[in-house]
Amino acid sequence: DSAPGANDNGSGLVGLLELVRIINTRESEATIIFCAWDAEEPQYTSHSWVSDTCFGSGYYNGPSGSRAWINDHFTTDPTLVTGNTLLWQNIKGNINLDMFGYPAGINTLWLYHGGNSWNSSIDESANLYPLLTTSNTLYQDAITYMQEYGYDDGDPRNYVTVVGKGTMEYSDNISFSRAGIASLEYAESDWSSDTHYHKWSDYYRPGSGDDNFDDENPQVKFMSMVIRGVAALLADTANVVLTSEVPLPIILRDFSAVPDNEKVLLRWETDSEVENLGFIIERRTSYDQPWVTLANYLDDVNLIGQGNSTVISEYEFADTCVEFGLHYEYRLSDLAFSGEISPLKSTSVLFRDSKSDNEYILNENAYPNPFNPKLTIEYDLPQNTHLTITIFDINGRAVENLISSNSFQEKGKHHVAWDAEKYSSGLYLLQLSARGSDGSRDTKIIKLMLEK
Repeated sequence: DSAPGANDNGSGLVGLLELVRIINTRESEATIIFCAWDAEEPQYTSHSWVSDTCFGSGYYNGPSGSRAWINDHFTTDPTLVTGNTLLWQNIKGNINLDMFGYPAGINTLWLYHGGNSWNSSIDESANLYPLLTTSNTLYQDAITYMQEYGYDDGDPRNYVTVVGKGTMEYSDNISFSRAGIASLEYAESDWSSDTHYHKWSDYYRPGSGDDNFDDENPQVKFMSMVIRGVAALLADTANVVLTSEVPLPIILRDFSAVPDNEKVLLRWETDSEVENLGFIIERRTSYDQPWVTLANYLDDVNLIGQGNSTVISEYEFADTCVEFGLHYEYRLSDLAFSGEISPLKSTSVLFRDSKSDNEYILNENAYPNPFNPKLTIEYDLPQNTHLTITIFDINGRAVENLISSNSFQEKGKHHVAWDAEKYSSGLYLLQLSARGSDGSRDTKIIKLMLEK
């Protein structure tokens, strides 16, 4: 059952990777460096800053891990600064995520900072310990942001309790403190007496897919709350942009479905893409049927995304498995580098024989979808038309008529808006019924998702 380093390599590393995921594509005023050390640190009171280090249970001559990284990449001489060497004077602080996967005290976090008690430095000669005011400021900010953001969205009564501590000499924060850099150490409470300390039971694990465990670590929520507080501190200290103004991973310009001889041609454009592996196309013939995957980027190279791009990209896919007289609804989704699938937009089309009499093709689009609370419906009438546009709820009840029954509209492009402020979140259906001047008819149904 013993697994030395299990919680260090579990909760701490998971926390680091989650911060990378949150911060990765954001803009910031400061440079943020994410590091994971592959060697244990020595206890500072027993070993020399330069000559000794600890790896596992043995001691080795010369530094490794965080200490070696500081020795190799920090300098106090501005003339020695390169792409791989940082100027010590410009380092504002260090946040060290140690073991916080399974605290002995429920939802209790120990937060260490060394103050000005350090009297050693990079070269064991210059007195470069961090200023007391700098350490205290970072420490107080950490407590404030943990109090404001370290809680459970599902139950705000479930929150992190922070207990302030002084010197921690067993973890990587000591390497930074001894180099004169204000440093914080996040650790689970009473770790030395915790029955889960350095045990497999303290390891971060998913709810399934792991041969060793069939249940989720009960402290996942605690870890998530801690990471929220750390992310808020990091974002504020480095002035990271975390607002909704940050572009979405995919900015979709258009998505259309048009009959083309014996196929339906799907076309879409993106203004920009972020971490986009590729697209997935799904189809169904009725809103009450489940979506069925029609194609994806693994099967069709034309659906492979651009990864990261800030230029307009055009895509096209032909659905050749169609039957005349059927309505088809298509949904476009993207798959991010993280593995997350995000539906982008849906559109529908009536597939008719291009040679049939009284053909009527009603091209329509509703955006944004999902929406809150305003929606725009655009449609293109190929001829003078009597049109009805009605909104139904999921139970089939008409809740609003946007265009009254059989209102006359001239050929061309039109649009109408729907303000759903007074309606509750959920699924709605938009029905467009058209009768052309030549007697041809067309009906379209679009699924709308109101998210408040």
